[in-house]
This record gives sequence, structure tokens and C-alpha cells, in this order.
Amino acid sequence: MSVTAHPWIARLIRDYRAQHPGVQVTLELNDFGQLTDAVRDGALDVALVRGRTAEMPGLTTYAVVEEKLLAALPLGHRLADAGTLDLAELADEDFLIIPRTAGPNIYDIMIAACRKAGFSPRIVQEVPAFPPLLNLVEAGLGVALAPDSMRNMGQEGVRLLDLKGGDDTAPIMLVYRANEGAAAARALVAQARRAAAIHSATTKA
Repeated sequence: MSVTAHPWIARLIRDYRAQHPGVQVTLELNDFGQLTDAVRDGALDVALVRGRTAEMPGLTTYAVVEEKLLAALPLGHRLADAGTLDLAELADEDFLIIPRTAGPNIYDIMIAACRKAGFSPRIVQEVPAFPPLLNLVEAGLGVALAPDSMRNMGQEGVRLLDLKGGDDTAPIMLVYRANEGAAAARALVAQARRAAAIHSATTKA
């Protein structure tokens, strides 16, 4: 779910490789179910997924980054120049969204945010990841909700606006086996948890 767009993830991987030069780090991009199944089966040591997860037998989850949700509008949209946006103002818009099959947690978060704003989104297309979703927003096919790290994509034809209230978040979760697996995996989990605590303290300061 495009969690690699967040700079925290890049720093974690860079710092881990620097401290453990003998460990080969291989990244795999996939949807939520395939990633968590691979961790459970031992094919992957850890996964980073978007959205707070329910308890999963045999797995431990830990929120490493809390990201606020933003409204994504195409350049030229009637609300594109607003400083902040009340989500209810998009009640009559066509929405693009990540399918629930690819990201059940982030899908539920976005639907819940709209319902809290007083409407059910009119979904016209599902897109499996945020970068192509923003491409379709830029093309004018609809509006969307997206995590704050999508600002790093630098798409000039998309306006990402803060939502009034700003309390809807799409956390990035670290998922690993309850026994934490091999020593290299345990070291990564420990480093991720330390880095998450520092990041949280810094952003709250």
C-alpha cells in the first residue's frame, strides 16, 4: 500500500543496513493479505502494512508511524485552492479508492472517515496502490483520500489538502511473528520500535 513513500521507512532500512552490513535486505511489494500470510508462513520476516490491524494469531503488530489522511483533488477543482477542507464538501464527488481486497484496513478507514462526515462515498473506480490512484486523480477521474506521505510523490497536477479536524489517520504497522524469528529479524524489529518511539516523540514535540 505504498508505505515505502514515507521517509521514515527509507531511514529505517538505510540505518539497519549500515548497522548490519552482513545482512541482505530484500523488499517485496504486495497487498495486505499476501504480506501478512507470508510473514505467518515464514516466507517474510517482517511486513509493513497500512492501517491498524485486528489481532492476528501468531503475529504481533506495532504502529510505527501515524499518518493523517488528506483529500486529493485534481488541479483546477473548485476546492483545490482551499487551505483546509471539510470532508463533507466532497459528498457529491466521484471517489477513487484502494480496493478492500488489497488493503482492508485502509479501505475501512477511508469509508469510516466519509461516513463520519455524513455521507457514503460514490466510488467510481478502485485502484490497487496510491501512486496510480493519484495519477487518476490528476486525470480528473475523481477525488480521493490519501496518506500524508503522498506529498512526497510531487505530482504537480494533484492538490493534497489537510482535512478539518485532522483526526483521521492511516497508521503504518510493523507485522512480525510472535517469536520474532531469526536474530536479524529480531534486530530489525527492535530497531523499528526504537525509531518509531523517537519519531513519535519528535512529531509531538
